[in-house]
Amino acid sequence: MYGEQTMTRQAIGKWCKQFEEGRTELQDKAGKGRPSTSTTADHIARVDELIRMNRRIKINEIVAEFGLSYGSVHSIIHEHLNFNKVCARWVPRSLTDANRSSVSSFVF
Repeated sequence: MYGEQTMTRQAIGKWCKQFEEGRTELQDKAGKGRPSTSTTADHIARVDELIRMNRRIKINEIVAEFGLSYGSVHSIIHEHLNFNKVCARWVPRSLTDANRSSVSSFVF
């Protein structure tokens, strides 16, 4: 009914236990550590440009080019740019009409 937004049984059990112990807030507390500074709009745009220039580029090559961590580059590609690797090429997850016409020129 709720699909991917449904909480797991473990998460429900954890929340129930915390409320039984006296928790009153519904929001999670802020995480430890400092916020990520590597997923800026500039980095996202530069990674997007690199991928569009060479669809076969590897994450390690992007890491070496920008000096970002592997996890940050992976997050930028998959969460911010919505690319997936298909047949050794980065392609957008949901294709627009413009993407469809450019993908038809790819040789898979």
